Amino acid sequence: MTTLSPKALRHLRAGAGLAPLPSTENARSTYPDRVEGPASPGLVDDLVAALGEQVLGDVLDLARYAADASPYRMVPSAVVVARDLEAVVSVLAFAHQRRRSVVFRAAGTSLSGQAQTDDLLVDVRKHWGGFEILEDGAVVRARPGAIIGHVNAALKKYQRVLGPDPAS
Repeated sequence: MTTLSPKALRHLRAGAGLAPLPSTENARSTYPDRVEGPASPGLVDDLVAALGEQVLGDVLDLARYAADASPYRMVPSAVVVARDLEAVVSVLAFAHQRRRSVVFRAAGTSLSGQAQTDDLLVDVRKHWGGFEILEDGAVVRARPGAIIGHVNAALKKYQRVLGPDPAS
């Protein structure tokens, strides 16, 4: 499925003569109870101070992460799109200091809800992709954001395949 960036979507809507989409610029101040979670006012601001633009806290961003492939829905208090190990360490230290829970999400394909939380969610899909095939296809070393379809395409020449794991 192809998706568009917000900038591209605005451009397409303008070119088609459609009204612009409503802005989410003030969403945090308009709906603070939906953004910062029930337990800690200022959580998103504190995370932004620690991690910068890797933190998502706007209502629409949080709604996007409120679902995985399971039938459950939980809105996270904040999402961190971790770029590197340093960001992961920072999130874990932040969570430990504030007694918050952390859930990691890669593909979000769980059928059992493991990729959801109402607290801190760390997305490792975007910056944590990639894999290597070793020992003539007998071993695969994959990062959390690796897509099984891409791995299987590379394994095809070895006549091997990784089976699905819908609760991974």
